[in-house]
Amino acid sequence: MIVVHVMYDETTTKYADYAEAAMRHLAFAPDLITFEREKLASPYENSDNAARRHSLACQRAFQSVEKDPGVVHVICDSDTVVVKRGWDLDLGRILLEVDCFGTAYQDIYGRFVREGKLQTYKKVPNVQWLALAPGKPWHQYRVGEKHLVDNFHITTAKLSDTFGLPLNYTLLTDTCWNFPVFLEEHGLSSMAMPNVAVPKLVTGSYEEWWLDGEPFVVHQGKSRKNSFRCTKFSEDFYKACDLALGYVAP
Repeated sequence: MIVVHVMYDETTTKYADYAEAAMRHLAFAPDLITFEREKLASPYENSDNAARRHSLACQRAFQSVEKDPGVVHVICDSDTVVVKRGWDLDLGRILLEVDCFGTAYQDIYGRFVREGKLQTYKKVPNVQWLALAPGKPWHQYRVGEKHLVDNFHITTAKLSDTFGLPLNYTLLTDTCWNFPVFLEEHGLSSMAMPNVAVPKLVTGSYEEWWLDGEPFVVHQGKSRKNSFRCTKFSEDFYKACDLALGYVAP
């Protein structure tokens, strides 16, 4: 059994529809997959920044694991699309070996990575698309209450190891920035798919992650600024997804 928690807001409902349809279409056992949507608070309901609103929605998904701890849970953004047939079988295999598995931020000097020493954490999965093994204390994860907006410097070897950044770099406290801390504190292992520099399925400014040398999941990004398939940026991405899936999702 797999429970998929899709992060969305009022502008990205059609993205969530496509993401769910793609996972059903490519699953070996679609009847064993259920979907729950976690809506992000609007800026008018919450004065904090976008990363904070996203983090809080993800935290609610983590906490909901407590209701059904014996199954696999997936947390993902609405504008991600799984493109690997039998992806559910892959999760079953991988999560016997590690406690969580998912997408990684691009390495320093990657094709879309900002220049300079302000960087997201590296080498640990993020919540763009994240699978969680059963029976682990995921419900205890809490978004960091310190440095939610303010970035902070990597000043010790311990911080460097935790966040995968060199000394004297600065951690960008983006969505769920303290997830590596939670893994470390609870002795949980992880596997992060490479964010490839030369995609096979999507080009331009989109992201693509591979498993065993083949595309597993892709990410459009900028979904709140691009209505689903209503701009060239969005339409080009989903045409590539249609081709990968072999159909046009409803």
